[in-house]
Amino acid sequence: MSEPLQKCITSRACDASDDPCFDDAAKPYVDDPVFASYQTTCTSRQLACEEAGEGFSDDYCAPSMALFPTSTLTTMRACLDQPCASVAACFKTTFQAVGCGK
Repeated sequence: MSEPLQKCITSRACDASDDPCFDDAAKPYVDDPVFASYQTTCTSRQLACEEAGEGFSDDYCAPSMALFPTSTLTTMRACLDQPCASVAACFKTTFQAVGCGK
């Protein structure tokens, strides 16, 4: 996975988003039942929270999230049970716990 991902990132235009690179790298994993359930729940929750005026980024529901291990997805899934205003902070804490983000 890392070689195609690295090639995609380094060959894209500097001002182009790297989202498609990560989404392509995640394609083999998006049908995993844990991720599929997470993504369905995440998308539904993101829309509901957005309608309530307390949305969080739909990036958390993107196919690239399938690159995270099942344990991280399980923790992220638990974040979706929190009030809308707390979901993004819960995701941030989860990412920091696995070494992503600041």
